[in-house]
Amino acid sequence: LDKTQFTMGVLGVMLTQYFVVARPTQFWMWYLVCTPVVVALRIMYFKRVGWQYFLLDFCYFVTFLSIVHVTLAPSDDRRLFRVLFIYANGPLVWAVILWRNSLVFHDIDRMSGVFIHIMPCLLYYCVHWHGCSSSSMLLHPTPSVNYFLPPSHPQDSLDGVDFVYAILGYLIWQVLYFVKTEVVDRAALDARPDLLTSLRWLTTDRKNGFSLLVLGLCRYGGIMGPTEAYDPRTIKTKAIFVAAQLVYTVVTFAPTPVLFTSHFLHCMYIQLIFVAAVHNGASYYFEVFAKLYHHKLLLLLQHEADDGGTTVRTAPGAASTSSKGDYTDDM
Repeated sequence: LDKTQFTMGVLGVMLTQYFVVARPTQFWMWYLVCTPVVVALRIMYFKRVGWQYFLLDFCYFVTFLSIVHVTLAPSDDRRLFRVLFIYANGPLVWAVILWRNSLVFHDIDRMSGVFIHIMPCLLYYCVHWHGCSSSSMLLHPTPSVNYFLPPSHPQDSLDGVDFVYAILGYLIWQVLYFVKTEVVDRAALDARPDLLTSLRWLTTDRKNGFSLLVLGLCRYGGIMGPTEAYDPRTIKTKAIFVAAQLVYTVVTFAPTPVLFTSHFLHCMYIQLIFVAAVHNGASYYFEVFAKLYHHKLLLLLQHEADDGGTTVRTAPGAASTSSKGDYTDDM
């Protein structure tokens, strides 16, 4: 199964690269083919492990909006396009770093996590710089030249109104998320501490840089005591993370005006994010997967030695390697 998943993961990356480089005007078709499959896999996996509330996160909200935009929105609706460009190249793609997404080709869960956060960025890169093959939308066909102005055109830049709409859209999602998790499903979540939400994940992951940064700033500013820790059940912790996520979202909006007007910088930006995902994948393979394989091999050799009446000597501490490893990332 791992071999099949590894092969499919590599083929998926190769096909994505092919569409971005050789068929950018048709990338939106590839996106529409892949997204339902990936989301379905996420739903099945999350329900099995008790992570279904991750499906309410902002990245899935943007994924839903991007599908609506490509399939249903009028092709001359430039405001929605700009807002989604901001989302895809701002908070979504930066989540690769925040959640330590990794290209681990044999792991569908990790690969789908990379997909959810990077693919919208690639979609709006292709749509912005190359347009669409024959129509900008499925139900409202219009030649792409009428929909996408060249980057040098004075109108083809982000303005303050775009960011106002982007912030409003984020706040709408945040209100809906809060109502769902803190009002509608509060009793269910209180009764099931094993169910993970983004808040519970960030407040319990001791290696997450974003969580540690927020904790340090809160302690420095006196919002939390010197030794006080997060408690996802308290209003204080919830308010801190609502505010922190809003700040993170707005801060990650910052590079999008430059990306919207510079093809070169946009390409470099995407490459840097991709390198981060590759590095995280390398960390997994060499720091976790290799240790796990080594540990299993030692157990096998020890078992064979016991059967043969001999003893296999191992390096100090080698047999105590955790089978779970110490590397975690977003699912």
